[in-house]
Amino acid sequence: MRMIQPAAGAQLRFECHATLPADPPAQLGAFCDPVTDVVFTSPATGARCADGVATPGASAEVAALTCDAFDHTCEVACSSDADCISAGLLSYVCDPRTADEYFGADRPGALPAGQVHHFCVNPSLCWRD
Repeated sequence: MRMIQPAAGAQLRFECHATLPADPPAQLGAFCDPVTDVVFTSPATGARCADGVATPGASAEVAALTCDAFDHTCEVACSSDADCISAGLLSYVCDPRTADEYFGADRPGALPAGQVHHFCVNPSLCWRD
């Protein structure tokens, strides 16, 4: 196989003419700013958690996302375990812990001690009383 090389001193110019896709809508677990709801991966476009939906597994159900102030990710808000199940998060439960229970002594000062979490969580990744 013969290799073709540019002549000595030649100038080469490479260009990419591919079009980059628009930022996808927020997805479950995307990092976000709880004050603005803006997703960190697309601050220039202003994409927000509320613009995305949770579509876990093969579920036909979709659930709106909200930026969780406890862990700064787009998550499904809930008032009971049934909300998590209806969102397709079958193994998840609604977390009733307060900020003090969730963080212990490491609670960020911006969160009131009694603020309740109320987001769907994987129970194998947290303690639940």
